[in-house]
Amino acid sequence: MKADVVPARLDIPSWVPEPIAQYVDIYGADGGRALRSLACDPRMKGVWRQLSRPARNGAFLYPARRPSSALTAKDRQNAAMLKLFSVACGCQEHYGEMTMTRGEAKQKRNCFLAKAEELGTDALMMRGQPRLSDELVDVGAAYAGYASNEARYQTLLAAAQAYKDYASEISLVTALERRHDGRARWVVLTVADTFRILFGKPMYGLTATITSVILGRTIATRTVQQWVRYPAVKASKIAP
Repeated sequence: MKADVVPARLDIPSWVPEPIAQYVDIYGADGGRALRSLACDPRMKGVWRQLSRPARNGAFLYPARRPSSALTAKDRQNAAMLKLFSVACGCQEHYGEMTMTRGEAKQKRNCFLAKAEELGTDALMMRGQPRLSDELVDVGAAYAGYASNEARYQTLLAAAQAYKDYASEISLVTALERRHDGRARWVVLTVADTFRILFGKPMYGLTATITSVILGRTIATRTVQQWVRYPAVKASKIAP
């Protein structure tokens, strides 16, 4: 039984704080590649090192703000780091769901427009062709066939319009992403806001590091400073 448990921890570096390593073991055991990637990225080592640094008085250099008489200073620090990691995981999950490359966006847009055109063609064909069979030869049956085809025509037309609308939304989102980098700003503001709540300051450098890991591209500290001071999108609320 022990042999089944130990290997799951072997790919988690020793510098990962124990509460976070346990979190990854629990929630990243089955298909949690993104979770393990965030936990084990070498850039995260500097984040945990900074948050674990002791001050000259023996306390933490950046102590957790959450007061609790039931926890020691170390436990509070570990709890705050775990909360930070949990929020970062949420950002990574949502960002991964929302974002796509411009090439992927263009491909999806063209695919939906092609489907819309195909449905529109089918709708016109179905509308103009009466529904007749060997059993439906009288005038009443023929009229019923035309009526049925009219309903199908409207249904297919509505489906075609839905594809066109979604293709337009993809174009709009891609344009906004290109102009404002809105999703990256959202990650920055969410992480910085979490730092502020947990540790009392946005900690621009560490926010830049975590955001770079989440996005898979480099976000400079000065960019974080600019976005946090002049936010263009609203950060998610983190429970204190």
